[in-house]
Amino acid sequence: MYGAAGLTNTKERKKAMGKQPKKNITPLPTASLEDKFAALQRENEYLRAENALLKKLEALIQEEEAAKKQGKSQKPSTN
Repeated sequence: MYGAAGLTNTKERKKAMGKQPKKNITPLPTASLEDKFAALQRENEYLRAENALLKKLEALIQEEEAAKKQGKSQKPSTN
């Protein structure tokens, strides 16, 4: 709108924009500190259990893959 001069002269830009009405923002009711702490503890416990489950699943998958590899490499000979 103002080109390069618009970048340096902020007073003119503010006048051109005019005053914008402020929005009335009402804060949401906040939970008590104890409730937030308890919720975080529950989430932490859930995430720890999920992490342990995923680690066990990964170990089982690796175990199966290792068993398959051993089975392929150690086939009995047919004489």
